[in-house]
Amino acid sequence: MYQFIETIYYKNDEMPLLQWHEQRFAKTQIAHFGKLIHLSLQEYITLKLPENLTENQVYKIRIVYSENNISVEVAPYLKKEITRLHLVENNTIDYSFKYLDRTELERMKVPFEQNEEIIIVKNERLTDTSFTNIALFNGNEWHTPKMPLLEGTQRAFLLNQKTIVPQHIDVDSLYQYAKIRLFNAMVSWEEAWELPIAALGF
Repeated sequence: MYQFIETIYYKNDEMPLLQWHEQRFAKTQIAHFGKLIHLSLQEYITLKLPENLTENQVYKIRIVYSENNISVEVAPYLKKEITRLHLVENNTIDYSFKYLDRTELERMKVPFEQNEEIIIVKNERLTDTSFTNIALFNGNEWHTPKMPLLEGTQRAFLLNQKTIVPQHIDVDSLYQYAKIRLFNAMVSWEEAWELPIAALGF
């Protein structure tokens, strides 16, 4: 039985990407269960959210669900450090839904240090890191892979705002870009990891 996960940013009673999480939550259920079984993330969060959360602290709300079960966990969020990126090829990986099982993603990271991250190359095109979407700056606009491994909620928001532009990004076109940003549901565009293209091991 497949299990899925939603990871939601929470700070001072605000969840800025909740509508995008709700959309993916519904889409995942329709695709795998054939119908909506769990109707609203916000309802589950409201029921489980502790009352004594610290003001101005960022929390990660972790919702794990399957057809028959759903659980909610809340914990303080600490952003990790990333100093170097590595291109790793994998032409068969599929993470089109946010599966709880990340075995293949974690396996690809084994050779690298804690502060290093991988960018997965599929069919000679950049997709995502193991836990973020990406965007690359060409001096004029920010391009994000047209076919990511996962259509993230922060990515959906940024596309809606026209902050990033979907493009196919081939490995051999990386010389056209100056820098790269990594972002996800917990890390906004303004707080994204930003590294020079030189930080990529290619």
